[in-house]
Amino acid sequence: MTIEVSDLLTFTEVVACGGFSAAARSRRTTRQAVHREVKRLEESLGVRLLERTTRRVRPTEAGLRLLEHAQRIRTELRAASEAVRSVGARPTGTLRVAAPAFFGEQVLEPVIVAFLQRYPETRVEAIYRLEREDFMRAELDLAIRMGPLPDSSLPVRRLGQVRMVCCAAPSYLEATEAPLRTPLDLVRHSTLHYGDVKRDAAVTWRFEGPADARAVVVTPRLASTSLRVIRRACVDGLGITHLPALAVAELEREGAVVRVLPQALGPSSPVHALMPSRAGNPALRAFLALLVEHLRGATWLDPRAL
Repeated sequence: MTIEVSDLLTFTEVVACGGFSAAARSRRTTRQAVHREVKRLEESLGVRLLERTTRRVRPTEAGLRLLEHAQRIRTELRAASEAVRSVGARPTGTLRVAAPAFFGEQVLEPVIVAFLQRYPETRVEAIYRLEREDFMRAELDLAIRMGPLPDSSLPVRRLGQVRMVCCAAPSYLEATEAPLRTPLDLVRHSTLHYGDVKRDAAVTWRFEGPADARAVVVTPRLASTSLRVIRRACVDGLGITHLPALAVAELEREGAVVRVLPQALGPSSPVHALMPSRAGNPALRAFLALLVEHLRGATWLDPRAL
C-alpha cells in the first residue's frame, strides 16, 4: 500500500473546504482532479473516507482518523519547507495569527503594524475570536492563548501572567453608599460580568486571600460575552466589573475607571504563544520578537517569563 502525499493533502483540503469544488479552487486545479486524487487515496487504503451529500462532504469515521494524522503531516511539511527557506532569509510571506479578541485588538494591533512596516514583503492574517481554534486545521503560524493550555505537542513560549482586577467608574463610586472594603461587599453592589451565563443565574468571582472571601457569588446586573459592552457599561457608571488587567489598562490610564479592592487579588492566567514548529520561519521569529519587545513595557503583565 502506497499513499501519495499529494492525495493526502488534497483530502485535508476537501474536508477543510467542505466540498470538491471549493477544494479545487483553493488548490487551483479542477474538480475532476481533486475527485480523482481522493478516490485514489480511498482505493489505496481500501476504505471510504468521505460521505458525499448534495450540500456538503463530510469525513467518515475512518476519514476522521486519517485526518488527524494528515493534518500533522501537512504541518510538518510546511515546517520543513520553512526551515529550509529560512536559512539566511529575510522575513517574507504570510503569517497567520490567532488570539482572543480583546488581546488582539489591544496588544497585537500595534505589533502587526510595526511588523508590516518593518518587513514590506510580508502579509498578516489576524483572527480574533474567543473559541479555541483547531491549530492544525486553521493552519495558524502563531496562536495566543490565555489560561491553562490543552494537552499539546506544539512548541510553546510563556509570555507572562495576567491578573483579574475589579474596576469601576469614579461616577459609580461617588453615587453609591454601599460599603466596599472586602470582596464580600460586592454582593451589595451592581456588578457587570464578562462571560456567558444562564438566564437569571448568579456567577462566582474568585479572589486570592482569606478562605471566606475567595469565592464571591454575585448576580450581575449586566452579563455579556462582549468585552466592549462590559467596558462601556463600566465607564458609564453602571457598576463594578471583574476583568483581566489587560482589558482595562487603557481605561485606567485615561482615568475612565479606577481599581477597587486593590488588596484583593484576582486569580492570574498565564499567557502563551503556541507555534507549529520550533524551527519556525523568519517571519514568525521576527513577529514573536516584536511581540516580546512590546510586552516588556506592559504594566498589566507580569513580565518575569519574558
